[in-house]
Formats: sequence, structure tokens, C-alpha cells
Amino acid sequence: MIKHALPTCTQWVDALSACMALPVSPDTVAEIGELAALEGEQGSVNPHLIAQNIGGDPLAVLQILRRVAGLCQDRGVSAPQTLTAAIIMLGVGPFFREFGQPVPVDEHLQGHPEALQELQDLTRRSRRAARLAVNVASERQDEDADALQEAALLHEFTEMLLWCHAPVLAARLRALRAGLPTEASAADKAALQRQVLGVSVLDLSQALIEAWQLPKLLMQVMEPAQAGHPQVLTVLLAVRIVRHSRDHGERLALPALSDDIAELAQLLGLSLEGAQSKLLELDF
Repeated sequence: MIKHALPTCTQWVDALSACMALPVSPDTVAEIGELAALEGEQGSVNPHLIAQNIGGDPLAVLQILRRVAGLCQDRGVSAPQTLTAAIIMLGVGPFFREFGQPVPVDEHLQGHPEALQELQDLTRRSRRAARLAVNVASERQDEDADALQEAALLHEFTEMLLWCHAPVLAARLRALRAGLPTEASAADKAALQRQVLGVSVLDLSQALIEAWQLPKLLMQVMEPAQAGHPQVLTVLLAVRIVRHSRDHGERLALPALSDDIAELAQLLGLSLEGAQSKLLELDF
């Protein structure tokens, strides 16, 4: 576990890269076990089936993308941009050899119940954001809907890594962040992050994306200058809408969602009323 602030992104990247393989949810552990058994009995498992069954676990997706990108770097080829492409490149047999015995996150975070709860909450929100992003992308007939879905799923990956590998620092940051006023600027939040971690979460996210050769779209989403791009906006809106609406249905009328709905209306070419109705229809 990382227990103290590190003064540079390079040191954080080195420290996180040196950590053991990422833990995954107990459901993912069970899914991989069932798929391995099916492959052993029938030999009928393919990359699409694997991706379909574990693609809702952001830490599993992150781990596979990172590992395959490293192999691609060694071979001098471009890293895959989606989970399915990564598993195709790796192969079914090597997948089970590499990831066949994952560590359950509740075992990894034994003794850190707060961190486990925060990580589970983050995972649930990320799954909701991913479902919303792919549905909005489908409404726009975006050919990169799968990539947008995964970008939304991984949007909070740095915070997840902190809860996994630096839970004491993550808890301290959360406690201090709770004291910030609602209208606190991005600069104020970044200053607080640097106070606790030594670096800002945005800077660390961008450094990790570059070092681990994560999908290019994820880097675009992290760049403020790209916020108006339709694909980036699809992901950011999905993340914000989920953050501003804990449940589906009547809570979509919360005041915090008014700006999000206005942006969604512009993105989809709808009226405000049409955008709100569409949001109520979409699965997330």
C-alpha cells in the first residue's frame, strides 16, 4: 500500500505500476472461473464472450488493457482501443493463463472496509455511466459506441486505483473534499489533491494513460480543451448525469441536472423536454 504523498506523477506511475495485479470484483472472479471451466470442457469460449461477461468491471478492463498494451509496446505495434480487441490480440488461452486466478477486491482490501465500500460505489456509478454513454452514442449513431462505453467505465480509474492502493490517502482526500463549498472551482479541488497526494488527479490520470498506453479516447476525455467534441461530451455527460442522479426516474428532475439536460438536448438535437423524456427512456 502507498501510505505517503509522492511529489511527482512519475513517482506515482512507478509506484502504481509496481503494485501487484489489480483486484477485481467477486462477480468477475466467478465469471472467469465459469468461463475457464467452459473452455476446458467445450473449448467454446471466444474473446467476445469474455468481454461480454467481464466488461462491466472497470478494474478488470483496466488491467487487461494495460497488460496487452505492454505486450504491444514490446512488439512495436499499436495498442488496442477496446477490451474485445485486447482479448483478441492476446488470445483465449493466454488470457486464462494471465488472468485465470484474479484476486478478489474484498480480499485485497481486507481491513479497509471504507475503501472497499467507496470502490464498490465508484464501480456502480461507472457501470451506470457506461450504460448511459453507449445508449447516447447509439442515439447519435456513433460507430465508436463500444469505445465510448469503455471510456465512461474507466473515467474514474485513477480514484479507483487510489482506493485500491492508497486507501489512507484516498480517505483523507475525501474527508477534506467534503469540506469544500459546492461552488469550489476545479483549481481549488486540484490544489486540495496536491496537498494530499502531491499531484492532481487529472495530471496523474494523464500520466497513467500515457505510461500504460490506455485508449486514446480516454486521454481525449481527460483534456479540458476537448470537452466540446461530441464523443468526449457523450462520455462527460454520462458521467455527470450519473453523478447528479443517484436513481433513475423521478430524481432526474433534480436541479443539478438542468445544465446536463440542456447539453444533452444540444448533443442530440432535441428540445429540453425531448431530452428529459429521452433520458427517462434510456437504460442506466
